[in-house]
Amino acid sequence: MVVLVTGATGFIGRSVVKELLEHNYAVRCLVHTPGSERVFSDRSVEIYYGDMTNQNSIDSACQGVELVINLVSKMRPSRVWDLLSVNAVGVANLVSAVENADSIKHLVHVSVLGANDNPKERYLYSRWKGEQELKKTKIPYTIIRPSVITGELDSFSNILGSLVRSLPVVPVLGRGRNRVQPISVGDFAYCVVASLSRNDLESKTVELGGAQHLSVNEIIDSICTVIGRRRTKLHLPLWFSGVFCALMNIFMAKPIVNRELARMLTQRNVTDIGVVNTVFGITPKTFVESIDHLIETDSKSVTTPLCHGGSKRFESPSDGE
Repeated sequence: MVVLVTGATGFIGRSVVKELLEHNYAVRCLVHTPGSERVFSDRSVEIYYGDMTNQNSIDSACQGVELVINLVSKMRPSRVWDLLSVNAVGVANLVSAVENADSIKHLVHVSVLGANDNPKERYLYSRWKGEQELKKTKIPYTIIRPSVITGELDSFSNILGSLVRSLPVVPVLGRGRNRVQPISVGDFAYCVVASLSRNDLESKTVELGGAQHLSVNEIIDSICTVIGRRRTKLHLPLWFSGVFCALMNIFMAKPIVNRELARMLTQRNVTDIGVVNTVFGITPKTFVESIDHLIETDSKSVTTPLCHGGSKRFESPSDGE
């Protein structure tokens, strides 16, 4: 069976494509930036160029496929419309293409845990709007809402790891008691691919997280243990998030967080611990098991700088587009 993957060259997409190939699916990828498909060593992967805002390119990519996995999202907007154009209108374009293709049997859409109908929470609202567009289709679909996803290329553990390696004091917005539920990208990719053949998950929304509910404080402590550093945490008041984000914009080409994402980091982002095992039959990795890449990173360089001098500026991993 042929599976179309949008957002395939991103952090999650690479693991999903690998999982699909291991399960003998034929894989077609909608690629936004020509050349980025070089991340796939398997030359059997079929490449179509286009993006979620271009209806013609999506229509073309959907022809002749039987299953679709949508991983595309935008997290760092310059304007509110940037979020909606990809996370909501882009999904509407995909739904239209899927319905016109006639051959597609199931669409798996990856959203985010915490997606809601509050317009003030712009990112979460845009993801919720995308879910609403998906629910309009008559094609069988499954929505998967993950908590934080961790792995070698993630922009969560790697950023915190850089802070732990580079600074004697690690800044934390708020008290650091809010809890998240990290899931490894390998476990998450397995669940996404398994969903394709699960008729019982049609028209369902599945919330996924890893094996533990961890506070931000506990996550930083775990990273310190893995890397082998002792660090003090500096808890900053939430109102300081505006200043913090402004500094990020000055010193980073692609800031780690904007105000909205900073706010998200202070919110509880967990679901039932047993879902991955109950629904998909696997035991997810613990957080420490999913960040072993930080050990290798640290062994390569005693200090990984957060920003570089001159015209070379720190760049965090890009969004899944």
